[in-house]
Amino acid sequence: MTCWRFKGYSQKDAREAENDYRKAVAEKERAGARLVAMGVTEAQLKELTNRADADTRIVVRAPRGGVIVERNVSPGQVVAFGQSDTPTNLYVIADLSTMLVLRRCV
Repeated sequence: MTCWRFKGYSQKDAREAENDYRKAVAEKERAGARLVAMGVTEAQLKELTNRADADTRIVVRAPRGGVIVERNVSPGQVVAFGQSDTPTNLYVIADLSTMLVLRRCV
């Protein structure tokens, strides 16, 4: 003979769970939009969404080629969106294929 046990949930618990779910979905969409704004492709975003592990490392490619002339982040450093009040460039990339050189004669 099989004995079934059912755990009852109140409507309040169901509403709270539904609200928590909606908040989580909205936060996921906001995080995805921030990643896309930083240059993560839709394919990378889809691959991140389908991951089963909790690894949060991703490669963000520069929007153009060039030489890094300023670096404000170190390997392994955690960077969060809106981390500080003053926005800081993580990297400054310059195209050095054409340069203007001024010679000062004294």
